[in-house]
Amino acid sequence: MANVSKKISECRAYIADLRKREKAETDPAAKAELQGLQLQWLEVLDSYELVADGNSFLTGLRARRYSRLQEMAQTAGGIGPTSLSAAITPPDNGAPLADLLEVLICTAVEHSNGKARAAFYLSDAAESELRHVVGMPREYARHVDGFVIGEQSLACGLAVATRQPIVTRDVHGEPRWQPWLWLAREFDYRACWSFPIAAPSGRALGSFAIYHSQPHEATPRDLELASLLTRTAATIIARHG
Repeated sequence: MANVSKKISECRAYIADLRKREKAETDPAAKAELQGLQLQWLEVLDSYELVADGNSFLTGLRARRYSRLQEMAQTAGGIGPTSLSAAITPPDNGAPLADLLEVLICTAVEHSNGKARAAFYLSDAAESELRHVVGMPREYARHVDGFVIGEQSLACGLAVATRQPIVTRDVHGEPRWQPWLWLAREFDYRACWSFPIAAPSGRALGSFAIYHSQPHEATPRDLELASLLTRTAATIIARHG
């Protein structure tokens, strides 16, 4: 929990610096970019505060985010609640794990400016299979539930087995993906980035995946955010279980 508190302080400090830079910026394009960065880091802050406060945090999530966006509108002008912020309705206390992890998915989607999809998968007790929790359509989940964890697997199965990110810029160019290209075509994605989620003990908890409709390489910033989200997810999953 001390590490989460440190991350919350770091996020707040970074957001404060972005606001300071935005107020001093005179170029409209640069100002808009700084506003966008603030929104992304507010989502990351939400994720960490969720972990720190537990399920009770969710009851005030929408109001808190709206208040932050309104403050930005008053100080910077022109920015209001995004469709993402307005669409998220906080569940009641005792929310299912899927609702908790969905907050992190929204962070990833916002980071991509709505161009990506994301999903979480949980490992079974034997650490041999993955099942979909939230993020992708039900029909997709039906096809991938029971996905094998192993070094001969691919995507999330390989990421969990090796405890390393598996970033595939274009699944059409990866030989391991050949038997699964029909699924990528049916659900319209070309890039698939998979990140393992593990407990401090090393036990596999699951994986986090990000999908892009076109070939897309992960930037250092993408990888940094994914690392933040998977660490947060590990805490949420451990506490929920």
